[in-house]
Amino acid sequence: MKVCVEDFFNSLAGISKKVIIICNDTIGCAGNADFLIFNGHNGLADDYSEIRNSKDNIQRDAAVIACVSKEYFLEYFRCSYSYPG
Repeated sequence: MKVCVEDFFNSLAGISKKVIIICNDTIGCAGNADFLIFNGHNGLADDYSEIRNSKDNIQRDAAVIACVSKEYFLEYFRCSYSYPG
């Protein structure tokens, strides 16, 4: 779970950027995506993760689908320049 949460935050902050190439189409993922979703258990309730500031000042839309997630994730969204934040 910790690795999953860390990957999510690194993507939101633009630290981790990846692409997938299918045929001749390039699809942005991780920090190259416009909208990132974390779906699952609220991993921050179990373990702390370092807050990351945006590396590239690109605002990415973000959503978290997890129990009692807002109070845990909101500060991470703000620092990584993600919306809602």
